[in-house]
Amino acid sequence: MSNHCFLLTYTVKTRDNSYSSQEKTDFVRQEMSEIDCWVKLSNVETTFSGYFNLDETIKCNKKNEAKEKIILKIKSILNKYDAFYEVDVQCAIMVEGLGEPISFYV
Repeated sequence: MSNHCFLLTYTVKTRDNSYSSQEKTDFVRQEMSEIDCWVKLSNVETTFSGYFNLDETIKCNKKNEAKEKIILKIKSILNKYDAFYEVDVQCAIMVEGLGEPISFYV
């Protein structure tokens, strides 16, 4: 297991313009801003930093493991608001020692 610092930035968007989707998007956006297991950057609204313990030994597997940790956290928020099919969260994460940014949607 190795400890890696990371920087995550994200954006939350609705998939359509219905009132319900917009409301869920606002709930997800608010909940994400309150994540307390990572450090929210005070001067950048949608950016977190923190540390991951990554068990994998191969670089591409470590990237996938880091990505999965973020996805699990975001999915729990989407599920809480039953917003999985109405809200997209686009993420970019950089993990110490793993090279280029990893971009993905949840």
